[in-house]
Amino acid sequence: MTAVSSAGVRLAIGGRQVFRAGGGPHGTYTVVEIESGEFLVDEYSPGVAVTAVALSPDGEVLAVGEERGAVRLLEATTGRRLHDLGPLPASPAGLAFTPAGDALVAVATDGTIVRWDRRGRSIGEPVELGSPAGALAVAQDGQTVAVATSNGVVIVDLATGSIGPPMASPFGPVESVSFGLDGTVLAAGGSGGVLLWDVASGRPLGDPLPAPGNTAVSFDPTGRNLVTGGDDGEVVVWHADPNRWVELACDLAGRTLSRDEWRRYLGDRAYDPGCR
Repeated sequence: MTAVSSAGVRLAIGGRQVFRAGGGPHGTYTVVEIESGEFLVDEYSPGVAVTAVALSPDGEVLAVGEERGAVRLLEATTGRRLHDLGPLPASPAGLAFTPAGDALVAVATDGTIVRWDRRGRSIGEPVELGSPAGALAVAQDGQTVAVATSNGVVIVDLATGSIGPPMASPFGPVESVSFGLDGTVLAAGGSGGVLLWDVASGRPLGDPLPAPGNTAVSFDPTGRNLVTGGDDGEVVVWHADPNRWVELACDLAGRTLSRDEWRRYLGDRAYDPGCR
């Protein structure tokens, strides 16, 4: 698993089942300075798999989750331990800092969601999904979270603890999620393709994007371009801005979208399809 600071300065890599001198398997975590390629941190957890990593937006703090439920905050430039968090009731399935960088959100494989501030103090009460969970993503507001499940995605409001209705995936388990366009669009990748959802309505936006198995998704810092990568090693950048979709539809079709087409591909956005 990987994580990149939103400023694009540092890359964190976590791994499991890696053998090194002295035995194994060991969990590993590495932080790399992107511009120089310098390894700032290259450590391992003896006999314990690393199951999730996250970097704060400023690239200064690394969060590491281990299979036995431990979560730690480390100084990203040195690996110095800052705080021990948790432990979670099950292995961490996903870690993510809020866009402001003031809190870390974790989800365990049993569906428990927990938050801490950067000083290691708990925030609010845990949220229990009541079902197994995978990856998670935090929207721009720092309160809305998307959690991957065995059959789709659920949206959780951390401020109230409310859990939205499941958004079912036609290709089964979702393995990667990412918010774009200021949190109004959600991308989900899995073993059968990539889906885009309108967050407010929970409706899919168009048909699944073609992609190979085990596809990872991530919006770029603008939130308007979606990057996908899969087992075949191919990385694709997709336009995710609905306004751009309208322009492309006009160019390709030579006409405006009907109301049914608009609803299918652009969800509940106000109908304004005029070609210009």
